[in-house]
Amino acid sequence: MKTPDYDSARKFALKLLEDRLPSRLTYHSLSHTRDHVVPAVERLAKLEGIQGEDLLLLKTAAYYHDVGHIQGRQNHEEEGVRVVEANLPGFNYSPEQIQVIRELIMATKMPQSPTSSLGEILADADLDVLGRADYFKRNLDLRHEWATGGEVFTDLEWYSSQLNLLITHDYFTESARMLRDKGKQRNREAVAKLIEHLKGDAHVDLDKLVILKSVNIFSAIPEPALIKAVDLLKEVNVKNSHTFIHKGDQGSSMFILAEGKMLVHDGDLHLNELHPYDIFGEMAALDPEVRSASITAVEDTLLYELDQEDLLYLVETQSAVTRGIFHILCERMRNLMEDRADDFEYIQQFERVIAAAVAVEEGKYQPEMIEGVTKRRDELGQLARVFQRMLRLVEARENQLKREVKDLKIEIDKVKQARQVAEITETEYFQELRSKISELRASQGSEDQV
Repeated sequence: MKTPDYDSARKFALKLLEDRLPSRLTYHSLSHTRDHVVPAVERLAKLEGIQGEDLLLLKTAAYYHDVGHIQGRQNHEEEGVRVVEANLPGFNYSPEQIQVIRELIMATKMPQSPTSSLGEILADADLDVLGRADYFKRNLDLRHEWATGGEVFTDLEWYSSQLNLLITHDYFTESARMLRDKGKQRNREAVAKLIEHLKGDAHVDLDKLVILKSVNIFSAIPEPALIKAVDLLKEVNVKNSHTFIHKGDQGSSMFILAEGKMLVHDGDLHLNELHPYDIFGEMAALDPEVRSASITAVEDTLLYELDQEDLLYLVETQSAVTRGIFHILCERMRNLMEDRADDFEYIQQFERVIAAAVAVEEGKYQPEMIEGVTKRRDELGQLARVFQRMLRLVEARENQLKREVKDLKIEIDKVKQARQVAEITETEYFQELRSKISELRASQGSEDQV
């Protein structure tokens, strides 16, 4: 039997997805297959002990499970099977192997009904997002995709249907349940809260609320605090081709890209693209410095602005925001390390910041550990200063909490003491003793008069 040419089959599927998927598919895109489902399949397969030919067929099915979207959303699984049957023989897949792949793709059809352990893995990988931290971001992508296809829902209709899925869905594999059940529970509770706001009388901007839930800095904030954060956001509209930020500008706000797309560049040098739910400017808001690059809208764009004062308020009052910023700092550490690996002095100072982060976890951090690094005037210096500021805010919050606990303990002790005194003085024995003392005093007074 010939060995399947898996690599060529994989490249063929990716090329189909890249070239022929409609651009309006913001959820069932190339990224959904390549960056989400396939890694989830590989992760679950490893945990479930899948190897050899079974793993090869499972991964092949993962790459082809959504190619049917080229023809449309309805019955896309059957369309995907037709693509597999027409093309995989040319990559040395046998009829028996193609039949396995066919069954795996059909296992993802809603409602999911896998008939094998491999099908259970692919079905779980396809809905891995239900338990992930980026659930709200991807859910917005799905809603936008359906809307552009003519399926429009009110907010209440949409989130009610999503809550129903989160409630009724169960992962098939033990590995998926272990990895995602807790996250799915958090997402279910968050969607239920959104529905409460929709049904209630309290006014809340749901679009802003959901977008904040989609941003890693804010995703873990409790609902009441998140609503307060929504009120702090200011809308900024940027026209296509307008350069919103120029290199060298003084920055003091962070921005969330809600709609549209922007280009980060240094003159004609393209550095990065920004898409919905991306954030930028958060470092400048925490440690005001001139902007290191320009940002230009490449289509009409809606931004939500959070200025420095409001961001610091959230950092000081919400530990979840602090954790989110620490996450961003760690990402920047990794990126800076990769960019400056040839600079020995830079690496030494970078390692000091890493050591400080480790010391924080071990409860051994001292401010002087990064004192010299904070004086740098580049990104590493800014990173160190923000890191130091975050720790100071955390320390101040902990000290305040300790003081409040101490004051509370004193008040509790006073109340306890007063209660104990009352319990003693109100006893029958104490009353009799006080009466006898009064009699003795009266008797002593009579004797003195004599």
